[in-house]
Amino acid sequence: MGAHHKSDALDPLYARLDTAKTGFIVMDARELQAIGDTLMRVVTPDMKPKDLLKAVRKLHPDAKKKDIARAAFHAIIANADQDLGKSRNLQAFALAERTQQSE
Repeated sequence: MGAHHKSDALDPLYARLDTAKTGFIVMDARELQAIGDTLMRVVTPDMKPKDLLKAVRKLHPDAKKKDIARAAFHAIIANADQDLGKSRNLQAFALAERTQQSE
C-alpha cells in the first residue's frame, strides 16, 4: 500500500482497485470530480452543511452524503491554492460530515 497522489483519486483504474481491495463500491471518478466542481461553485462563506448538501443534490440527486463529503475532500486538495476561502468552508463541511458518519 504505497502513497497515493491526488490524481489517484480521479483515476478510474485506482477506483476499481480500491473497490476490489476494500469491498466498498467507489463512486465513479468522473462523478466524484463533477460533485467536487459543483461544491466549489455553490459553497458560500456562511453556508450551513445542510444547505450545501441540498444545493449539491439538486444537480446530483443520487449522490450520498458520504460521496459528497468525499468529493469535498478531493475539491479541497485540488483547489486549495486557487480559493482558500472556499477550501476552508469545504474542509469544515467535510470534517463535520466525516465526524457524523463515524459516530
